[in-house]
Amino acid sequence: MNLGETRVAPSVVQPRKRRDLVQRWAGEDLVLYDSRDGRLHILNATAAAVWALCDGRASATDIVAHLRTAFRLDADSAPERDVLAILRSFCGEKLLENLEPASTWDAGVEASSGDGCSGEGQA
Repeated sequence: MNLGETRVAPSVVQPRKRRDLVQRWAGEDLVLYDSRDGRLHILNATAAAVWALCDGRASATDIVAHLRTAFRLDADSAPERDVLAILRSFCGEKLLENLEPASTWDAGVEASSGDGCSGEGQA
């Protein structure tokens, strides 16, 4: 899905992790190995929880709701910004596939240029 400059609501952003990445736990961190460029990506517990939900079916909004429940966050907490920041980081590192460019996500979270995912990392 590529809508160019159209703003996309987090409720329709459905991140999907690249299937060709190797993942292993190292203590409390999840380590991803990208054989395409030989890079390792180390995810803390929060990023690993987001990663686990990047199945291409759950929207960013669904991920936020799941984490709010899983971590027992109160109604005043705002995990949306954190989740979208993590997803943008995944995009920037080309860990996701078939996703709108992160700069088009409309959630009030600043995006850096060149953080796109659209067509990136196709397995």
